[in-house]
Parts: sequence; structure tokens; C-alpha cells
Amino acid sequence: MEYAGACYHVINRGNCRRWVFEHEGTKEAFEVCLAEAVVRFGWLVHGWVVMGNHFHVAVQTPEANLCRGMQWLQTTFVTRFNRLRSEHGHLFQGRYRAILTQPGEALGRVCRYIDLNPVRAKIGTVETLETYRHGSFRRLMSPKERPAWLDVGTTLREAGGLVDNPTGRQAYRNALAWLSDEFNAGRAPEYQGLS
Repeated sequence: MEYAGACYHVINRGNCRRWVFEHEGTKEAFEVCLAEAVVRFGWLVHGWVVMGNHFHVAVQTPEANLCRGMQWLQTTFVTRFNRLRSEHGHLFQGRYRAILTQPGEALGRVCRYIDLNPVRAKIGTVETLETYRHGSFRRLMSPKERPAWLDVGTTLREAGGLVDNPTGRQAYRNALAWLSDEFNAGRAPEYQGLS
């Protein structure tokens, strides 16, 4: 379902759960393609993360063009990936999954879920999350590294009315730490449903 202003949680995984993004360079190459797609199709990204075998993007489409944009993004990335490695064939397990998400609270929940993905995968902790280079959390915490197309307003606002300043960003980190503890203790069922 596409319409102007729609928000989505977009997910895709490597074919047969293959580690598509095994190397840092591959993750960086995907992020370059994502940035190109965002600019080309006029999207607004609220959060993203690139993991070893999958990616998540919380995206808003001012025009009804998610399908065209995702086709361009994935085709461009796969073509570049296969050409570099002299490979052929499918890289992702399917088209992609796009879950229509209501703006506001629901979108904020998706952004927190995306930001916590490296923590749930035990790549690090909330305290070290800023060192994970391939996601939006690092850019949220460091405005100088933030691309113009990343909107952190919803993420911060829906985490308790926070603002984009040092105090608000630290409060967001604290909220993620609390959520991580709740998730690990099995007391955050809404995040289990997003998995």
C-alpha cells in the first residue's frame, strides 16, 4: 500500500539468511546506496541499521514511491555487489517486507527497535551503541555526522517528549538502556512482536 506521506518499517534479509553484510565495506556500500535512493526519491528516513544478514529502515515517503525506490535501491546494490565479486543471482531472500506504520508513537517504537538491533544481536551494549557505525543511532547522537535526510525528531519526541540537544540525546540513550533491560527480562512484548 502506497500513498503520499506513508511511513514504513522496511526489512530485508540475505537469501537463505546469508551474511550479505559480513564486511564493513559491504555495509558502507549499502549505506551509500540507501543515501542515493533517499535523495533520488525524496524520502525522509527516521532510522536505519545494517546488520550482518539483514537491514531495517524506518522511512517516510512524501510521494507514493516506496516500490520504485526499493526496487532501485536493491537492484543497484545487488548489481554493484555481484559485479565487484564476479557473482550472479539473488542476494536477498525476497522482494522486501514493508510494514505500514502510523506516524507518531508507532513510528517512534519502530525507531527504538531499530536502534536497539545491535544490542539485541549482542554486538555491543547500549553504552557502546554509538560505536556501531552502520545505523542511525550514531548519527542521532552526533549531529555533525547526521545526513540532511535523517529526521531524529520523531525518535526523540516519541521517547518521552525529548528534544534534539545534549540532554535530550542522553535521555534517549537512557531510555534505550531501560528498554534493553526490559526486553532481556521478557517484559517488553511489543518489541518481541516487532522481531
